[in-house]
Amino acid sequence: MVKKLMDYNKISTFIKVAEFSSISHAARVLRRSQSAISQQIQILEDELELKLFERKNSRIFLSPDGECIYKSAKQNLNEISESVIKLKKSRKTVEGHIRLGAHHNYSVNFQVGKAVGKFCKKHPNVSFEVTDGSSESIERDLIENRLDLGFIVVFKSPEMFNRKPIVKSTHSLCAASSYLKATGPIKTCKDILDKELIDLTEDFVCLSAFLNKRSKSLVATLKHRRPNVVVPSLEIAKHVILSGYGIGMLPDFMIEGEVRRGTITNLLPSSKLFHAGLDIAFRTNRTLRLCEKLFIEQVSNLES
Repeated sequence: MVKKLMDYNKISTFIKVAEFSSISHAARVLRRSQSAISQQIQILEDELELKLFERKNSRIFLSPDGECIYKSAKQNLNEISESVIKLKKSRKTVEGHIRLGAHHNYSVNFQVGKAVGKFCKKHPNVSFEVTDGSSESIERDLIENRLDLGFIVVFKSPEMFNRKPIVKSTHSLCAASSYLKATGPIKTCKDILDKELIDLTEDFVCLSAFLNKRSKSLVATLKHRRPNVVVPSLEIAKHVILSGYGIGMLPDFMIEGEVRRGTITNLLPSSKLFHAGLDIAFRTNRTLRLCEKLFIEQVSNLES
């Protein structure tokens, strides 16, 4: 008996439904009706004589048989996609639309716009939709499939992403010179705890990382209080500091001019350097298109 060849389209649909645990979500991504997706899954289950999904409370989940098929199908589909990408690359047929999230504190300094323009010039059949945002908003939009790729500094759910380091920047603990004149000098890490503090999150994502490299015992003490000011971006943190209020972490490239002019002071300069990285990220279990792969390759060479 001749075995029937597996339908590439049905397998691709099955993988999308499995990844989203939702027929409606898969239908939106694939731009097809829910009934068409459901029909394909039903036909595939009939052909395989296996139950691939279990349904509970309007959600669907992979069955044990479905899990087994998913792992095998995903690997084979990736191999096919890789072959297609190589063929397309060799023929120089690069096209598509990339929804890109650009971190608002780093996109200018690390020339994200220049990278996009350079890529479009090289690949005129590729278009971009660039969204400016914070690490948190870009991560959320990647998870909810509103973005394809994103530049992120701090990850809340790193296990959900594949990421590639792009650049690293040195960050410093700093305050306005006028603030230090009014409140007194900062000589040790412990002195920080009694000051007004500025951070990006309620749990001190920036200051905790700084103290963790210098005085780990102080991190627990820090967690017992809240920042005096929580800001959505480093740019706003800079303006708060320049107003003469509080202490915070800022990238050196953002305060070079102010440090030279003496309006901002780099605190504890003899401490170990603190580096924060900018990564380009995409959701795990997502097969990259050729245009996305090539863009990631290009931005890997970004320079500040």
